Amino acid sequence: QTTAIGLQLAVKAKDWADNHSGVATWEGYSKLHVEIIEAKGLLPASGGGARYPFCDVLCRGTKFKTAVVRRTLNPTWKQSFSFSPLDGIDEDDEVQIIVR
Repeated sequence: QTTAIGLQLAVKAKDWADNHSGVATWEGYSKLHVEIIEAKGLLPASGGGARYPFCDVLCRGTKFKTAVVRRTLNPTWKQSFSFSPLDGIDEDDEVQIIVR
């Protein structure tokens, strides 16, 4: 199960700029926060066995993973992850959330 979310909804504070020392800074820039709350009605594991679901959250090569929730088809994670301009994201990118 995969969900893609366009980053057009992410608000950018201003354009990227370098500071006086020539080192890029992202102070004052918006980050994209993704919160994984829950899943409901997942299919049982093949063979009808128990599931140990988790989510992968991916954008432009940056990957986060939720905790594994044991033996459930209705997991609750309530975990947050943040992508920043340092991850190379922009409004044309997509965040992929994959429940495994």
